[in-house]
Amino acid sequence: MLKLSTCEPFAKGNYRACYVHPNDPLKCIKILRSCARPDKLRRQATFFKRLRPVSWFDTNIFEHNSLSSLQKRLQGKDNAIITKTDGFVMTDLGTGHVVELCRDADI
Repeated sequence: MLKLSTCEPFAKGNYRACYVHPNDPLKCIKILRSCARPDKLRRQATFFKRLRPVSWFDTNIFEHNSLSSLQKRLQGKDNAIITKTDGFVMTDLGTGHVVELCRDADI
């Protein structure tokens, strides 16, 4: 389990906070914020959307599935513009989605 609670996120959005991977500075870990937990979002949804599974409300799962699908479709082609996904990792803040960290050329 990775310890991220002592680290400062380099970016925050409405649903996720992004941390530099402590073991690999070329990767990023995206953690769902407490206000965007899938079970909480499901409870706040309209009735017919609450019939969907909790995983449908998880932004990290959606992004992982989308990136994986694109990587498979573009396999063997120039897919340098697609962020690489490395799956999920357990952290002290919850499950995190590990992706390639895109940086400026001067860093």
